[in-house]
Order: sequence, then C-alpha cells, then structure tokens
Amino acid sequence: MITTPSKHQIAGYEACATMFSPEGEVRAVALLIHGQGDFGSRYDAVASVFCERGIAVYAVDLPGHGLTAGERGDIPSMAVAEEFVGHAYSQLAREFPERPIGLLAHSMGGQLALRELLINSREYAFCWMNGPLLYPAKRKHPFEIFLLRLLAKVIPRYTISTQVKRSECQPVDASWVKKNDPLFHSSISLRWGLALIRSAEEVAALAKSVQIQIPILVTQGELDTVNPTKYANEFFVDLPWESLDYQLIPQALHEPFQHDNPEEFYEILSSWCDEVA
Repeated sequence: MITTPSKHQIAGYEACATMFSPEGEVRAVALLIHGQGDFGSRYDAVASVFCERGIAVYAVDLPGHGLTAGERGDIPSMAVAEEFVGHAYSQLAREFPERPIGLLAHSMGGQLALRELLINSREYAFCWMNGPLLYPAKRKHPFEIFLLRLLAKVIPRYTISTQVKRSECQPVDASWVKKNDPLFHSSISLRWGLALIRSAEEVAALAKSVQIQIPILVTQGELDTVNPTKYANEFFVDLPWESLDYQLIPQALHEPFQHDNPEEFYEILSSWCDEVA
C-alpha cells in the first residue's frame, strides 16, 4: 500500500488529506469520513483491506480535525462538512474517471455518510460504516439539549468536551496503542453539536422512505457505549435496504478495528470487500 499526503484549499480552510493506494491497478476508489476528534491517516489498517483488493481510499481531515486548520472540534456548519465530502468525491471522480466510488465512515462520519446516501445526489457503489452516530440527542438530558440550542445562537464557536473517553473506543492499556497522540481530541463546538442533532433528525425521518440498493456493511462493537447497539437496532430495523448487512463484533468497544483481538472484524470486512470488489 502506498500512502500519499496532500494539502488542499476547501471552504476557506487549508485541508490535509491522505490517499491510500494499492501498488497495482486501481479497480475502484472510496472516500473515508473520520469520526469526531480523530483524523483520516489513522485508518491505514482499514484502508489496507481495501487496497489489497484494488480499492484506493481517500480521507480528508475535516475542519478542526487532524492536520486541517481550525479550532479543534469546530466544524462551522453541515454545509461546510458536505463541501469537504464533495471535494473528496470530486477529487476521486477527476483522478479516477469511470471507476466506482465507495463510501467509508466511522462514528460521526457515519452520520455524514448516511446524509450522503439519503440526501445528497452523489452516487456511490458501496458503503461501509462502523458505529455510526445515529441519535446524538439521546445521550443527553433534554435540558442539556435546550441549553445547547440556546447557547449555540449566542456563542456558536465555544467548544466543550464530547465526554467520550478513549477507554470507550479502544483498550488504552494495550501495548500497540499510541499514547497521547496530539491529533486526537475530545472537543466539539456548540454549533457543530447542534448541526449533528438536526442532521440526525433529518436522516431518521428519511431513512424508512428511501430505498438504497447498494451493498452496505455496518459493523459495531458489542460493548459500544459511544453509539450503543440499541440505537442501531432502532434505526436499521425494518429499513427497506435489501443489501444492508449489520454485523456485531463480540466483546469489542466503539472501534473494533482497534480491538485487542481485531481478527473477527477484519475477517468480516475482508469477506464483504471480496463480494463488492
């Protein structure tokens, strides 16, 4: 696998991106949307599964994330986030014309991926998402949501903690975990938090009325407390998506690709990739 960093001007930001390319022929491409507080280049192990099958993966760090400029955790609006995703799509379509384009995502990125599939007109050939953010408001007391809606109008750029601990995502005591990586953070601005809540409401309202026929794999750790499995069951049950495959990873946290024993996750992902490739 060949890893190539690049810089771009997107929505007024100096944005950083990473391309993971197979060493041989590129048969298809995929854009990857990272989660809140993380960044695209960390997904090298996931990208390698796709690259082994001739699928290049392109990940852009969103504003306030990774190596892209901006206050940590602050994405000004859903429109700006969609502009970043649109840039990634256009970049792939321009560089690899006539190649199928897939969509990959984790956590908060899963919410943006669902918007892409349900609301935006860009066409995708396949989609994998892990632990997608489905109902962000349900993790908060109604009074907290009331305050958020109020304060986001007054101090929209103000950042607070997501209250997501690394220990909820991966086994932090494992020897292979990189300690204190400065590119990770747990911040989110009030305006972006509110944008995600509104987006989730829009997506949930549309999901049961839109037929999606492309292959979709949703993976989730059985012990996920960030985006609990009960929310996934509530969201995905009875959806009219014929090619949706939901896979629960036993004993895994929010990031089964960073689990103590990730073999089962990678076996599931590899098997699904073999089918879509």
